[in-house]
Amino acid sequence: MARRRSYDVRSFLNKRKSRSGFISLTVSGSALTTVISLAAIVIFSLAACRLLASSGFFEFLLRAGVSNALPFLSSQDRQLLMNEFDINSPNLFAKSVSPLLQTKENEAKPSEPPAKNIPDVNIETTHNSSQGIEVKNETEYLPDVRAVLSEGVTLATDNPKVLIVHTHGSESYTSSKAYKYEQTGNYRTQDTDYNMIRVGEELTRHLKQKGIDVIHDKTINDYPSYNDSYNKTEKVIKNHLSQDSDIVFVFDIHRDAVGEGDNIVKFVSEVKGEKAAQVMIVCGTDTNLDNPLWRQNFALAVHIQNYFEVNTPGLFRPLNLRKERFNMHLTTGSLLFEVGTNGNTLDEALSAARYLGDGLGEIINNLKNNS
Repeated sequence: MARRRSYDVRSFLNKRKSRSGFISLTVSGSALTTVISLAAIVIFSLAACRLLASSGFFEFLLRAGVSNALPFLSSQDRQLLMNEFDINSPNLFAKSVSPLLQTKENEAKPSEPPAKNIPDVNIETTHNSSQGIEVKNETEYLPDVRAVLSEGVTLATDNPKVLIVHTHGSESYTSSKAYKYEQTGNYRTQDTDYNMIRVGEELTRHLKQKGIDVIHDKTINDYPSYNDSYNKTEKVIKNHLSQDSDIVFVFDIHRDAVGEGDNIVKFVSEVKGEKAAQVMIVCGTDTNLDNPLWRQNFALAVHIQNYFEVNTPGLFRPLNLRKERFNMHLTTGSLLFEVGTNGNTLDEALSAARYLGDGLGEIINNLKNNS
């Protein structure tokens, strides 16, 4: 058996007195190796913590911990909490989550909690009807609207189907007495009873009443990434087109936002004694991105605009021709509809969706009969 050696601190630090009288320290090899190893571990740990922090891992753990610490929250409220929690903005987090911290007693009260709205907002009500197929042209193209209208529109199938999508599905409206809701963003909500999905449902219902085959994709494509929403919608559309060759019309349903700061504008028309949000068709071109089908889409837009100006005057705002593509390169029946603005109420938007669905149903049936 090897003989054991005992060490004390002197085996690591040997004091030597120099000729000048100063004490010098000589570090042994084993001590130096230990120090370097400890330093490497500390540096690696700090780098790992920095990497995890930048990836959002710690924020995720905090979100999950806070959410699980509040067992009385519903699953929907838990999801909202997870979405709203910003570790860098505790005040914003407390403000966003405070409406969730209600007791069961408060929830049981018959009085309805007030909707979360932007305070001190001035909403201007106005009317901007298209006259004579008016076009708000933001491009360098100068299309002859009357010539386009005279050429008509043709269908490539006997059973044209409509696909309804929502690039900005979380967009919502000003709360009303009939439709009060909690905003999860600036005129935005993930609640599909109050955002563009609800408007798309109303549009779908009225198209089906006219005998039109409709596919309503309820994906909220602007969540969690707003900037990637059009790319996400493109994938959604391509997926449907790959599965169903009869899809001719792709309608992207939005709402507009008009005004600056706390001064916002809503567009209202009166149809058969009923207030309805005005609708605007947006048609893209190939100015910024390749879009060989934009002229066919524009012809359809002109055809639709003309129908509503004749049959439901006042419902439509001037047609908007834009430089952007808006995924309209995928079919010859792709258009974007702005149903009202953030200043309109959901009541007004749903009213507009009903008239829009009835009119589009008539147009598509007429195209089917004339093909």
